[in-house]
Amino acid sequence: LLAVLVVSSFLTIGAAADYSSNWWEWSQGATELTEPYYQRVDGASAMAKGGCRITAQCKLMAEAGIIDDSQFNPDDYCLWLDDNGYIHGRVEAENRYAVGETSTTGSGMIAYAATKNVTISRVATVRTSSFSSNAERVDAVYNYIQSGYYVILGCDAHHTYIARQMSLDAQKPIISDSGSDKSAAVTRDYHGSESAGDNVDFEFIYVYSVSGTPVEPTPTKPDAPDASVIKVDY
Repeated sequence: LLAVLVVSSFLTIGAAADYSSNWWEWSQGATELTEPYYQRVDGASAMAKGGCRITAQCKLMAEAGIIDDSQFNPDDYCLWLDDNGYIHGRVEAENRYAVGETSTTGSGMIAYAATKNVTISRVATVRTSSFSSNAERVDAVYNYIQSGYYVILGCDAHHTYIARQMSLDAQKPIISDSGSDKSAAVTRDYHGSESAGDNVDFEFIYVYSVSGTPVEPTPTKPDAPDASVIKVDY
């Protein structure tokens, strides 16, 4: 009974991590609930404090309106993924979660969205090596964004989210990036293989469509109404 109470207490604490109520500020550095399975090296000293792919997927769902960023955060999603068999789960001896996905990348996100009557579809998984230049990679990502899709960049070392509306406003791909050493996300330009300031060579472009919630178009300035003149003869 005592062991059960200890685990339950930890889960409650983890779900109340210090996340912002704005999804674009979410960072894996805001929690100690999870750590990427590939970064464990030396006990607690290697704690990465979050799953980058979980954080990226939550940002996608928040921007798409599937989750409310003032009420839900990546820790909640991590616990849901574990309960439903989409991540490797809790490592009891080390009091942490290993967040490697047990199936195709994004399957848990697709399943979670379905519980909210929203359909997320994986439109494409594109290797960045299929492009001949960084400029082509940038153009491809921005074209997906302009076409109404949602994009996550990934490799073994890191996953990160391309912020859709920020990219449309800037007219180029903008990363809302997180890291174990950041309490809040950092906004970066995407340069085609690496993000500005990061030594991460992304291998995959994951492209998703969302139906069930609207993709808000970039607002346009309305035309001025036709003027009407009334002549009064005094």
